Amino acid sequence: MKFSPTTKSATFAFSLIELAIVVAVLGVIAVIAMPNLFSARKTAEDKICIANLKTIVHAKEQWGFDNGKKETDEPDYNDIKPYLTRTQTQNICPIGGKYTIGPLSEDPSCEYAELGHEIDTGE
Repeated sequence: MKFSPTTKSATFAFSLIELAIVVAVLGVIAVIAMPNLFSARKTAEDKICIANLKTIVHAKEQWGFDNGKKETDEPDYNDIKPYLTRTQTQNICPIGGKYTIGPLSEDPSCEYAELGHEIDTGE
C-alpha cells in the first residue's frame, strides 16, 4: 500500500510478479480444460447423430405401417419427413454428414459411421 503525499489516500496496485502468477495459473487451467471441452463436444455430436438415426428408424416404421409397405420398400427423405420431429428438418448429421435411409428392413446409416455415428444393434 502506497500513500500519496498530496492526497493522503492509499492506492492499491498489483506488482508485475503477481500479475504474471495469475496469468500463469489461468493458462494452466485453460490447458487442463481444453481437451475436456473438445471431447465433450465430440460426445455430444455422436449422441445427437445416433438420436437422429433412431428417429429416422421410427419414422420409417411409421411410414411403412401407415402405407402398407413391405420390408424391401425404401422411403426417401420426403416420405418420412412428416413423421420426424420439428427439430430434425434436414437430412444432415451434426458434423455435416448425410444420412442414408435405406429399406425398411435395414437401419439408416450416417456418412460418418466410422466415427461412432451408428446405431448399436447389440451384436
